[in-house]
Amino acid sequence: KWVTRPETMRMWAGVRIEGRVPTTHEGFKTPEIAKTYPDLVGEYEKGTIFKGAISMPSFPGFTEMTKVFGLSVQGALLGEPVQEALDERAEECQDILEEM
Repeated sequence: KWVTRPETMRMWAGVRIEGRVPTTHEGFKTPEIAKTYPDLVGEYEKGTIFKGAISMPSFPGFTEMTKVFGLSVQGALLGEPVQEALDERAEECQDILEEM
């Protein structure tokens, strides 16, 4: 909720950072954002800013698999043979996939 609060959205005002733009309707309606990102606010007001955009599909096991691969790196750094660490974690990831 912190990121989507209108007062939080104001932190984007004044410094244009490409690729890091507020994506809430309220954010595009603030005068501060309009001053910083006039082109994007204009597209929002025309209703074209999200034209052609598709949402990233969710993958329920992604977070869990990311943690598993983190363990591979940790194991390798602590002396476990790299291939062994990867093979073990690949099996764990396969189990995660099969549960989906």
